Amino acid sequence: MIKVFIDGYTKADTKPKFSSDSFLLRLLEISTKQKIEVVEDIKKSDLILLYPFLSRKTKLKIKLSKELSRDRKFNLFFSGKGKFSKVLNYPHDNIIAVAHENLDSRWWGWFRDFIVEHKIPRLTFWPESLDPLGARFPYWWNYADFPEIDLDTKIYSRYGKKIRISSLLKPFQPHLSGMDKICFLQRHMIFPRDYQIESLKKIKTVDTFMHPDNPWLGTKAELLNKYNYVFCAENSSGYGYETEKLPEAWNSGCFPMGYIKNPLGDFNDEIFLDSILHQEKILARPLLVKEPNLSSLKKYLYDTLNK
Repeated sequence: MIKVFIDGYTKADTKPKFSSDSFLLRLLEISTKQKIEVVEDIKKSDLILLYPFLSRKTKLKIKLSKELSRDRKFNLFFSGKGKFSKVLNYPHDNIIAVAHENLDSRWWGWFRDFIVEHKIPRLTFWPESLDPLGARFPYWWNYADFPEIDLDTKIYSRYGKKIRISSLLKPFQPHLSGMDKICFLQRHMIFPRDYQIESLKKIKTVDTFMHPDNPWLGTKAELLNKYNYVFCAENSSGYGYETEKLPEAWNSGCFPMGYIKNPLGDFNDEIFLDSILHQEKILARPLLVKEPNLSSLKKYLYDTLNK
């Protein structure tokens, strides 16, 4: 039995209580061949999963620790292997950082610097060639139909079903049964979203859905079936950064628009022209050139927990 405490979990989802609620917790069970128990008391934990949605106080301590570490008087306390647990006030150093956010963006640089400088084991978008101390764990894997990952069906309620990996290994197949409009789903209008939507309006009619002011009804898959086009650009650029937007559009048969390729990712280079998703190329080539495999991720988890 491994007792896991989860800190700073993403605001987009409900924090898991059981292994059946989480791709990662289930994969930990498979990798270690031990049951996982999620605990609320950090002092009772064997392992801490550290996500970046931390309290303001904790974020400030992390940022302050970096600044003070440049001062000789504070350097001994704030730098060096294993000292990160003191900054976070954790009872032990058995920590795995998990970041599905883009750590190369200006919003998450503080978390990137912290886990890299302290050499914390980590699951991120970065490929092994860039970050050999971590393992690549794309966000969309959490919602894909890996046969060995059996989770509660409610985990897939946002999109409405699992993302079929088999469809990503084939050229894009448009349904063309929806409205001749662009579906624009976002949580913000931060630059350059406002300019992008104005550009899209010059091409076709745009229907905008935004939480919490104008949410869509039903699942995302049901919504995409009503439209022939969907805007699915990433929020920022970064090494290997690939979220669920393009796989979901590909899986639904809703033409993806606005996607610009990030470097060192898994999506097929041949569907892009000058890094921009090409509408004709996607009809002839698959999104993925090879089926994703969990073996490297499982080995990383096993090795990390058995050091």
